[in-house]
Amino acid sequence: MFQSQIKKRLVEASQRFGAQPRRLFQTYGKEYLSGFDRMLADKLSWARLNGNWFAFFGVGNLLAYGAHFFMSKDNYDYHFSYTGLLPRMFGPIKAMMGSDVLANVIWTAPSLIGLNYYML
Repeated sequence: MFQSQIKKRLVEASQRFGAQPRRLFQTYGKEYLSGFDRMLADKLSWARLNGNWFAFFGVGNLLAYGAHFFMSKDNYDYHFSYTGLLPRMFGPIKAMMGSDVLANVIWTAPSLIGLNYYML
């Protein structure tokens, strides 16, 4: 008897839980953006890339590889290698693009550019 009352209360509670209204988010356009997403999109809107960041990094990878032919090794390492010893604002970003090995550029640049067009 006692167990049947507990079971009955649990069934009633589960039915009430399933009857909760679905909460919808404000969409601000076609898709839902969280506050962080809207803030990031607003701050990056000055670049006019419109979400083409993968293509930007792919082309940057190709350009940085081409730059290693024209720059001395010390100068290239100063601009495109990240050691963490000298705190520079865009050092990690430039280090993500820089590569002086053809094998890395052969698969990295096309995959970044292709991924960009896949995600559009």
